[in-house]
Parts: sequence; structure tokens; C-alpha cells
Amino acid sequence: MKWTVAWAEIASQNVILKVVISVLSGATAILSVALVQVAMKDPIVVERSSVSKLLPKVSTERTESETKAFVEEALRQRFDSDGILIPGWLSSSEERLRGQELENVKNSGLRQKIIVNEIKIEKDRITADVDRVMTAGPVRSAFPFPLIVRLSTVSRIPGNPYGLQLVNISQTKP
Repeated sequence: MKWTVAWAEIASQNVILKVVISVLSGATAILSVALVQVAMKDPIVVERSSVSKLLPKVSTERTESETKAFVEEALRQRFDSDGILIPGWLSSSEERLRGQELENVKNSGLRQKIIVNEIKIEKDRITADVDRVMTAGPVRSAFPFPLIVRLSTVSRIPGNPYGLQLVNISQTKP
């Protein structure tokens, strides 16, 4: 085989390899764009029951009624003597304060419960108009207990479907 023929074959193979690499690079770019577009779509959720059906899309943003429901339940967990604490609803500092406060109430022979009258949600401020009911045997006393509540967002999980956590509670002057 002559040197010039071998050189021509190698040059021809190089051209073919360059074309193949260009085509494969273009295909990779197109498939990458398509993959990103498919990944950004909302997932399809199908409810499985006796009749399977497609569930409608809903917003993941928290509504005002959802936030109010969470605040009311979280305040009951925080202040009621008989309240059951669900892990993840209160911050660790609020859980610690709850334990100390309820221990002091119990040592005094009292029980406490709160009645939530109204919850107002303004821009970055949540206020709660609450009555604190202290019970000593058959005697009950109610006191106004206005609160400012601070929340943080956490992941929605089965134990905390609201995806909120009560971080801080401070009492305001009635």
C-alpha cells in the first residue's frame, strides 16, 4: 500500500469520525433540553381507589385558612395541659418552654387550657386573641392572653401536613 493511499484513508476516517461526533453532540444537546422540559412539568397524581382518577392540580402555597388552622392547633399543643405534642410542630425552644411551663402549672395544682377567639394574619405578623382558662378544682378563671406568633416553613410530611413550625410566641399587653 502506498503512503498516499494510507494517508487518504486515515483522512477519510477522520472526517467520518468528526461528522459522527458532531451528530452525536447535537443529539445530546437536543435530548438534554427535552429532559429539562419534561423534568420541569408538574407531576401527574392518580388517586388509587376502587375507581382510579386523576387528581386536580393545586397550589403548594399555604392559604390563610390553612395557616390559621395550624396556628390554632399549634397553640393548643403549646399551652393546653392535656395537649398532645406532635413532633415537629413546635421548635425545640418552644417545646422546652412548654415543658417548664406545664410542670410549673402542674406543681401548683392547676390546669390550663386556651380558647382561641381570633387569629389575624397581616403581612409578616400573626396575632392571636386567646383566652387562657386556669382551673383549680371546680374553680375556673379566664384571662385575656393576646399573642404574637412567629412561624417558619418546613417540609410537608405526614406528621406535619401544614409544612409549618411554631418558632416563637410572645405575649402582648391586653
